[in-house]
This record gives sequence, C-alpha cells and structure tokens, in this order.
Amino acid sequence: MPFAGAVRVPIPLRTFGPQGPSGATGPTGPSPGSTGPTGFTGSTGPTGSPGSATNTGATGNTGPAGTGPTGPPGNVPGPTGATGATGNTGPIGTAVNTGATGPTGPNGGPTGPTGVTGPQAVNGTTGPTGPTGPSVVNLPLYLAALLPAAVTAGAGAKVFVTDSSTNVFASTFVGSGPYGVPVYSDGTNWRVG
Repeated sequence: MPFAGAVRVPIPLRTFGPQGPSGATGPTGPSPGSTGPTGFTGSTGPTGSPGSATNTGATGNTGPAGTGPTGPPGNVPGPTGATGATGNTGPIGTAVNTGATGPTGPNGGPTGPTGVTGPQAVNGTTGPTGPTGPSVVNLPLYLAALLPAAVTAGAGAKVFVTDSSTNVFASTFVGSGPYGVPVYSDGTNWRVG
C-alpha cells in the first residue's frame, strides 16, 4: 500500500482486464413506428357574414301617358229668359182749363185783378206691372262629336253646344267651330236657336 503524507490512506487499485467481446445488436424496431392517437377535432369556426343581395332586375320603361279627351267647358251661362210684357199705360188725365185773364185796364189806369188760376191737372194712374219672364234654365252641355242624333232626341229637344261652326238663328247646326250656341231638334236636324 503506498503512503500519502503522514496518514496512511488505503487506495484501492483498479485492475483492468481485457475488453470483452461486443454484445449482439438488438433487433430492429418496426418501420415506420406506430401512428400516434388521432388529435381532437377542432371547434367549428364562426359563421361567415351574409353575402351581398342578389342584383334586382332593371325597372321596365314607363308606358306613354295617354291624354283623355277634353271635357266640355263648365259654367256656360244658359240663354237669357224672355222679357215680360210691358204693362198697359194708364189713361192720360184731363187738364182743367185755366181761368180767363182779366181785362186790361185803360192806359194809365189801374191794372185789373189777375184771373183765378185753374186747378192743377191730375195725372192718370200707372198701369199694373207686366208679368216676369220665365227663370233661367241651364241646358245640358255637349261637344258636337257627342251630340245625339236629332231624330233620337226628338222634336223640341234643346241643348247647348260649345263648338258650333255657325251662330245664325234657325240654321242647320254644323259642329267643330268657335261658337257656343243653344240648338233645338226639329225632329230631323239640329238647328241653332
């Protein structure tokens, strides 16, 4: 045993023998290795935003505006009623004679007295007032194109037409003109009046 300093410490000696033979190689593991367990299914993602609206078809063209026929003019005055007959004039009063003028006095003499004035003439009474003419009647208004046939309306029918081509009394009515006139049926034709 060797000594180290003054104290004797036993130091074991390691003896190395010859190297032993290499161990046999272990068997090769399976290739490839086994598949690990399936992972958990991920959570469902958030709902997507709504898609944009589908395009609406273009609006069709607006149809042309139709213009209706012009109606007859309103508030057309009816014909003037006939004037009532004038009442009879009362008889003329008879004037009383004025008294005679006194005689003229002689020249230079006094003037004679003035004659007495006769009474004032009396006017006759006024005759009664004649009857009032009939009240105004509003006749039906027509355009020439809408006027029924005179035969259909019958003799004596009367209307007011706003577009006569004549305003001569009793002439045969012809339409599409500038005159507003009353017309009457004679049973065959419409006549102005």
